[in-house]
Amino acid sequence: RIDKVQVKGKTQPITIFEPLMHQQQASELDCKLVQLLDLSFEYYTQQDWPNALKALEEITQHQNPHYAHITALFKDRVEEFQLSPPPFNWDGVFSHSSK
Repeated sequence: RIDKVQVKGKTQPITIFEPLMHQQQASELDCKLVQLLDLSFEYYTQQDWPNALKALEEITQHQNPHYAHITALFKDRVEEFQLSPPPFNWDGVFSHSSK
């Protein structure tokens, strides 16, 4: 899972998944990066911004181009939320305001 979003005009959020590879093909590093991405998303949904950024930075340090876009996206969101936090009862869903 890489995100949970609510698109403009819809009331129900959707969870976005990205298939990477068959588990048998995954290297130890691949497994570690997936675990870090899951962990960063958990921190993100719990509004634990410092730990979310720490996990995202660890992913970035491996310079895997496959993760460049998603880590940059979440870093930007975290930085925005640090300045203007979501409500206390936020469910981790990112609401898109345009199509």
